[in-house]
Amino acid sequence: MRMLSRPRQAFVRWCEEDDKGQWLVYPFGQKPAGVKCKFAWLILIWNYEANAPQVWQLTQKTVMDAIDALMERQGCPSGYDLLVEKSGKDLATTYSVSAGDSGAISNVILEGLQKVTIDMDAIFRGERVIEENDGNNPF
Repeated sequence: MRMLSRPRQAFVRWCEEDDKGQWLVYPFGQKPAGVKCKFAWLILIWNYEANAPQVWQLTQKTVMDAIDALMERQGCPSGYDLLVEKSGKDLATTYSVSAGDSGAISNVILEGLQKVTIDMDAIFRGERVIEENDGNNPF
């Protein structure tokens, strides 16, 4: 994956209503009182497997710490790919984070971003963050 934005701090919680669940996302500093929430980073990424932009809702502190450490050593992650590997399951789950290929954002990513409109604030309204457009978005 390639990070395309700086992490935005937020709080998230899983809510199940009418036999369907969804993540509720609150801006940092606006966590509802008396509700159990997780601290999260919201990051716009390019997912190479999906060949599309996505919002990464990151709640694993070990991954956050590893990204912070990479940033101290190698600078902003928009200049290199992030490789995140998950192993184990349940309480035995571990993550490893490393830097992948470096360089400018590829033309494939830039062309893909021109085909969408991105509104990161939409996530706080329960709306879609990424919408397809006519392909003329000047990202």
